Amino acid sequence: MSAFIEFKNVSFSYVSSDGTRTPALIDINLNIERGEFVAILGLNGSGKSTLAKLINGLLIPEKGDVIVDGMNTKDTEKVWDIRRKCGYIFQNPDNQLVASIVEEDVAFGPENLGMPREKIRKAVDSALLAVEMMEYKNHATYKLSGGQKQRVAIAGVLAMKPECIILDEPTSMLDPKGRKEVIATVERLNKEEKKTIVLVTHNIDEMLLSQRSIVLDKGYIKFDGPSIELLKLDWFYEMGFDMPQILKLSIELKKRGVKIDKEIWSVDEMERFLCSLK
Repeated sequence: MSAFIEFKNVSFSYVSSDGTRTPALIDINLNIERGEFVAILGLNGSGKSTLAKLINGLLIPEKGDVIVDGMNTKDTEKVWDIRRKCGYIFQNPDNQLVASIVEEDVAFGPENLGMPREKIRKAVDSALLAVEMMEYKNHATYKLSGGQKQRVAIAGVLAMKPECIILDEPTSMLDPKGRKEVIATVERLNKEEKKTIVLVTHNIDEMLLSQRSIVLDKGYIKFDGPSIELLKLDWFYEMGFDMPQILKLSIELKKRGVKIDKEIWSVDEMERFLCSLK
């Protein structure tokens, strides 16, 4: 059985006004299965956002093919079916909100798909419940916080019943509270609703929520494997990524004589360990 999302020898270049081609991705091969939570990491210019936009046809491969649930993104007759399968969340929620009232904004996508009115109402309510924004249903979108706006943007995509949600650095413009709200929403959608998640991020704590990480470097895949394994590689930190705070704390505790038999990677693990100390 083929994967839900497939990249087959995919290359993509950006072309400047003078015809100069700048490669963004080079000969990419990867598969993403249904229900996976995959983090995409890399430095600026590594090709992260390009890869994400290729999944739902916002960009089309220069070479190779991107296949989503058996549909090729190069097939113009399938592009809207692909975008219904794979919803895209942009970095800045203000660029995605289109209506002045929350309920109307979330209903925009289903209305454009031609859903019957009763189905739209149910889809909107279901989406707002999923992102815990039901109480803001009749609020003005411009009065919401950054985190709330991003959750409404996610609800707008959810209302179209996608199987996959692609998020392009969705927390980079948010304060810590907003970041926590959005990431908790994304994690819940993966675990409880079994949505496939593709998360483009620079944030290591967000990466640790994923089962799998893909690191891009100058258009190539440098790493593709379990997220936890990435933290054990020296070159990852040499690229400029920060060590997770919990891992730093684990190392400091060791230096101060606390016996830790294995590395501690998560807040929950650290909490259990500290509570076990006598």
